[in-house]
Amino acid sequence: MPINPGSCFGVYFSQFPLLNGPIGRLALSKAAADATSAFLVGSTEVVTKDVGTFGQGAGSGVLVLPPALSISVISRNFKAANLLGPIPEDTAKGLALGFSICLSLGLAITVHPTVGVGTANVNGILPKVSAIPICQGAFSAALLNGQEAKKMATALGAAMDELCASMVGQLVIAGSPSPIPSGGAGYGKII
Repeated sequence: MPINPGSCFGVYFSQFPLLNGPIGRLALSKAAADATSAFLVGSTEVVTKDVGTFGQGAGSGVLVLPPALSISVISRNFKAANLLGPIPEDTAKGLALGFSICLSLGLAITVHPTVGVGTANVNGILPKVSAIPICQGAFSAALLNGQEAKKMATALGAAMDELCASMVGQLVIAGSPSPIPSGGAGYGKII
């Protein structure tokens, strides 16, 4: 299943059962889903370290982000934004788990110019476009415009930027076979 606002909405909605009222739960789920899908699909790139045989190939695979790492980074960014107390803490955990789960819904699609058949380790790289304005726009579009919402959007965006480099995975490279061993690097994006 590709990463899109619809698939991410259900993931986030299930992470916020304790939010005060259905409107807040719906709005935050929509904002987080829109921001996550726009950021992961539109801004996030991956690089690979390849091993196999000489040639040209392509690959696809799932990226993972350990939930404990997501919780740690997003909680730290919430605290740095002075979002303190039990509700922001639960919200940070919900956003962190939702982000990790939404990432696993997508695929890293890669190109390998020097390896035709083999395997690759995949890593996310720091994005060219920060997630902060993406999150701020998504929160504003979901009518979450108060001071706390702006701090939450900024904290979530900063955490997404930081978490990109921690996304990892493995994939199989398929393409032109050769008896000559080769290694190299590939690149790609998330869909």
